[in-house]
Amino acid sequence: MSNNAQNESVRFSVTDLRRCVGCDRRWIEKSLRFREAVGGERRRRDGDGELLGRMDRNNWLRKNQELAYSCHCHITKCISRDYFNLTPSSPRQPKAHGRHAFSLCVSSSQANPLSPACDALSKSPGSDTPPNRSRGFGVSFAGLVMAEEKKRSDSRMRSFVLILLCLAHCCCLSDAILDPIDFLALQSIRKSLEDLPGSNFFASWDFTGDPCNFAGVLCDSDRVVALNLGDPRAGSPGLVGRINPAIGKLSALTEFTIVPGRVFGALPQTLFQLKNLRFLAISRNFISGTLPANLGEIRSLRTLDLSFNQLTGEIPRSIGTITELSNVILCHNRLTGTVPMFPRLNQLNYLDLSLNQFTGTIPTRIFSFPIVNLQLQRNLFTGPVLPASQVAIPTVDLSYNRLSGPISPMFSTVQNLYLNNNHFTGEVPNSLVDRLLAANIQTLYLQHNFLTGIEINPTAEIPLSSSLCLQYNCMVPPIQTLCPEKAGNQKTRPTEQCGEWRG
Repeated sequence: MSNNAQNESVRFSVTDLRRCVGCDRRWIEKSLRFREAVGGERRRRDGDGELLGRMDRNNWLRKNQELAYSCHCHITKCISRDYFNLTPSSPRQPKAHGRHAFSLCVSSSQANPLSPACDALSKSPGSDTPPNRSRGFGVSFAGLVMAEEKKRSDSRMRSFVLILLCLAHCCCLSDAILDPIDFLALQSIRKSLEDLPGSNFFASWDFTGDPCNFAGVLCDSDRVVALNLGDPRAGSPGLVGRINPAIGKLSALTEFTIVPGRVFGALPQTLFQLKNLRFLAISRNFISGTLPANLGEIRSLRTLDLSFNQLTGEIPRSIGTITELSNVILCHNRLTGTVPMFPRLNQLNYLDLSLNQFTGTIPTRIFSFPIVNLQLQRNLFTGPVLPASQVAIPTVDLSYNRLSGPISPMFSTVQNLYLNNNHFTGEVPNSLVDRLLAANIQTLYLQHNFLTGIEINPTAEIPLSSSLCLQYNCMVPPIQTLCPEKAGNQKTRPTEQCGEWRG
């Protein structure tokens, strides 16, 4: 066969390979260019602008392993020292395999119909020993070997055909194998976390198998789209360890959760790389440090739940620019400073900043959000609370703060209002009383303040579905329902504590 005819056959085979097997075009083209460059001492640049002419073979193999993996073939370490001599001292000298363009190792726990062909292809001339194999299904691109133009064309073409058969077989068996970057990221994440005693969550994380079948891992095609770490069943011990920064490599991730356990350390700064992340929930662990300032770069984030941890510092202003954010749950931490204005959170549905150490006044804009539940209790908020318009939030809890001034009548449209354990003064607005008697307000807790009066008929009947507590104020409660146990037994505040008193 002439050289021109042979080259045409090679090109036709590669075209068929691209069309029938669907392997990565760049890898195939790089493989052929490297063979030509090594054989003819030619210098040619690939699509990335890298010089292939005299590239060290070890470096080339490491660079192209990920491209080979994207050819839908799982990479395993089937290269041994006895098969190729790939040392830096002789980067272009094959030990005894000069006649093949490249070679494959195909291994499987089951019988492989092409194993004899691959074995024959990978044996060295004059040797009966094939390369070492890895356990489990996999394929490894062992490397490109310098083509010898002196060999007979029929032997070279026969070797190339066997290579195509092995490649087609492995690609068909390993359809939709996980992307190599996601694969390595999962390995790093696994190394940083362990099961607590009594938990067997990581028992299925065997990286000789398909990671998409691991517990808590959900894939779409060859990418990880959801990672839910830990046994979600009630009472599960959870996990211990740190969150590896490699989490930022899972660029297709839309959901990331960790069940309650003993995961500690700071949140990785690489979280901002998860541009598609919509749900982030790591609650009831021991996460410490500050919230990453670049968290606002996750523009698609809708739920942020970092409750019941040990976070400190302020809430980054950038979080207030995530327009898609609808649920913010940062309760039971050690966060300080003032609460941001959240200028662009027009879709905010639930806000829980309770049990922290926030100071300053409560931003008026918060009461205009279309949320169903506002939890700001047990902080250090001070000053008056004066919403600009009627508050349409069904549940508002501002209890256990240091809020002062009169109670705004704008709260009369709230169904469950908790203003207890503050420094509110003055009389209870009539609008709140009217809506309470009409059963439009279900809970009105005003105990432990400095209120001096309420206009209500002592004979009025409070609906059974409603609760009113006025205990421990600067007045004798004319009427009330059963108060919570924490309100104590004292009906009124001592007169010496009250600047104004109404008996």
